[in-house]
Amino acid sequence: MAVADHALSWSAQGGDYLRRGEWLAGVGYRYQYSDHLFHGTTDLGHTDGNPSFKNRAIHFIDLHATYMATKRLSLSLTLPFKYADSTSSYEHDFVHFHTMHAGGLGDIRLAAGFWLLDPAKQREEDRKHRNISLGLGVKFPTGDYQATDTSYRGTGPIQWPVHPSLQLGTGGWGIVLQMDAFHEVFRNGFVYASGSYTIEPRNVNGVPVIEYPGVQSVPDSYVGTIGLSYMIWPKQGLSLSLGGRIEGLPVHDLLGGSEGYRGAGYVISIEPGLAWSRGRNTFTMSAPVALERNRQATVAERRAGWQGYAAAFADFLIQASYSRRF
Repeated sequence: MAVADHALSWSAQGGDYLRRGEWLAGVGYRYQYSDHLFHGTTDLGHTDGNPSFKNRAIHFIDLHATYMATKRLSLSLTLPFKYADSTSSYEHDFVHFHTMHAGGLGDIRLAAGFWLLDPAKQREEDRKHRNISLGLGVKFPTGDYQATDTSYRGTGPIQWPVHPSLQLGTGGWGIVLQMDAFHEVFRNGFVYASGSYTIEPRNVNGVPVIEYPGVQSVPDSYVGTIGLSYMIWPKQGLSLSLGGRIEGLPVHDLLGGSEGYRGAGYVISIEPGLAWSRGRNTFTMSAPVALERNRQATVAERRAGWQGYAAAFADFLIQASYSRRF
């Protein structure tokens, strides 16, 4: 899934556009914890007492910097870091519970964004603010997609690849498509929308999966949000937002094959949030709460006549970011 979001434009947060030659740099954090299993949209319940799975926790930290090359064109670099652990018995001897870990640098992203409307005219004209930014980027396979930890088998401990959700990268290059839009619908009130889709043409990466008779897939991924932001305290730059969010891994990739094991499915959430802009600094926080979770059967699972594995989904996320304009 995507790391902590920082896509909502500076303008939609109550600030001004970045000028040519300016920088926006910061750090984002996201936390998710799952101890529920879902088969399709069916909640199999809390995993206390489950014979094979207990919980999974994932922390994301991303360092990001954006440079405004022209009044419309921006260049952004994101360095993601991840620390994750999973406690289960099925990754070991199916009797005793143990925890496997992974941590480090993920897949780096470099992207360019372009405002479709001239920001200078938006500043000069006394009318409602609105704009759309379209982006195109590259995801580099810098994260370790073969991370291992100790698996305690009945015959003794061995080193084995951690669960795909814990891996730091996918092992494939990606094409990143992005969109960011906002429109002032009433004084200090903005409708916003943002989305990102990462195309990964590589089919599989050759890493085995313990509960699956095959290897890991290299899946596409997506995230999208839409909602309303209202500046409740303009002098202090404080705004609240409420929106909807969807993110997940598709069953079929746009390019390349879709074989192997992937946690195909999606989460639809309601996302309350706040943003505080003070001088050159902006702080945001949101807590998406899951409304629907769906583990979808993959290409390989459907071919084998299966209805798909059960998968763990979080009840909510915690996301926060801080950025500073230079």
